[in-house]
Amino acid sequence: MSKVIATVAAIDRRAVGGQPALIPASWLTWLEAWTPTAVRITLGLIFLWFGVDELLQPHLWTGYVPLLVSGSSAALFLVLLHGGLLWMLATALILGIAPRTAALLSVGVMLEIILALLVGHGLSDIVARDFGVLGLALVTLASGRQKLLLA
Repeated sequence: MSKVIATVAAIDRRAVGGQPALIPASWLTWLEAWTPTAVRITLGLIFLWFGVDELLQPHLWTGYVPLLVSGSSAALFLVLLHGGLLWMLATALILGIAPRTAALLSVGVMLEIILALLVGHGLSDIVARDFGVLGLALVTLASGRQKLLLA
């Protein structure tokens, strides 16, 4: 990937007639090194936000459980289970514990969420947002080197 950075820096210098690059190569190198970690932690923070909210206010989320009556004890149990799973994945992603395994599970969770929303409510802005979160999970899964890892 460093060849790409050198190429971008060279093109940038040529584009402005030999003037210094708009984005120094050292910054691009730093971005290349830290972007996978930033994406992983961002995904973890998103899962933490929704997981904690599902655990603290599960009654607000039961309407998203497909094929069950909103507010039923089964829907409430599934929301709590889902919130716990999101919380565990968030912890693993933020702390860097088995990040690829957590990312793979995150891809599965996001596919489950998107499918449930499509079945229950059809295509919406929420589904579009969740495709973006799925993209974060896929990038985390495909990322090579990560920083700030515990395991």
